[in-house]
Amino acid sequence: MCFLTGSTNSLRDCRRYIPIHELSKSLSPLLANILPAVHALTGCDTTSAIFGFGKKTVFKLIRKFPSKFTNLQNFDTIDFSTSLSASRELISSLYDPKDKFASSHVDLNKLRVKLATCKDTSLLRLPPSEPAFKEHVLRSIKRKFGCPHISITQILCLLMNTDGKRVHMARIQSTF
Repeated sequence: MCFLTGSTNSLRDCRRYIPIHELSKSLSPLLANILPAVHALTGCDTTSAIFGFGKKTVFKLIRKFPSKFTNLQNFDTIDFSTSLSASRELISSLYDPKDKFASSHVDLNKLRVKLATCKDTSLLRLPPSEPAFKEHVLRSIKRKFGCPHISITQILCLLMNTDGKRVHMARIQSTF
């Protein structure tokens, strides 16, 4: 299977075919299993991108430290808090690649404060707030499930049972 990319104009043809089947064979099984969740978290057709970080940057990060993101391979089958934690680790690693503020990686609000006060960081270069990030992860879970027609409200209802506790993600998957 090949993917056609590039552009053409009156002066030259810059199109080329990329052999997707060969690229997929070159990925480790762990990396291949992480990619769908990473794609959903870092922006796709149904979720917004993380400002300032392209797919290449993210791919370099997960390729360099795939074992750091092992929970992302089970993104849609683990409980929401574990999915959120695994997603937070990815985003924290993007904003703090040298783990200078590793103790703040458990809460994006704390990381925002550290980055804003310890570095002369523009507000545009700060990670999302914790509530905004939770919504982003919910949208990403929706994308990973491949059910873009289901609303965020429906996913939230599925994530919460009657007494307000989180339910296991496998239960949600079986309801689709």
